[in-house]
Amino acid sequence: IAGRLTSMRPPLMPFLIATVWRLTGTESLVAVRAIQVLLSLALVVLTYALTLRLFNRQVGLIAATVVAFYPSFLFSSVLLLTELPFTVLVLVMVLCFDRFLETRNLWLAVGCGTALGLAALTRSVLWPFVPFLALFFAAASRVPWRRRLGAALLCVLGYSLVVGPWAVRNSRLRT
Repeated sequence: IAGRLTSMRPPLMPFLIATVWRLTGTESLVAVRAIQVLLSLALVVLTYALTLRLFNRQVGLIAATVVAFYPSFLFSSVLLLTELPFTVLVLVMVLCFDRFLETRNLWLAVGCGTALGLAALTRSVLWPFVPFLALFFAAASRVPWRRRLGAALLCVLGYSLVVGPWAVRNSRLRT
């Protein structure tokens, strides 16, 4: 029903489109597609950064090239789909986690949880993943258990700060 609040779709993609339209003062799909092109470039760069960290420069270039020319991602700049922002946010989450394992910087745990929360608000498939990510923080690091527990809790905090308002809003909707 038009004008009636719903929780049927995760809100990040509609929010992104509405923000672009508000900033441009129009309902231009070209402006939204321009943002999608920037997200596509970010995806290629993030893919390169992750594979460079995990493997080497050659593998990074191959992975970035595959992502740059992967048909679904090529067409995602034309179609307004959630795959592109979702994938960018998942890569940000993975990079934060990988960087945390190296530096043990607790802000990266917050960033990881925040990226996960934003990805979950893009595609609902990740909503139940936060306990597993918290377990990864608690188990994967080689630091004292209190710091691992703190990282896990900060990850959940980052996620909760992003997803919490949406969850509260949805709990107040009447069916």
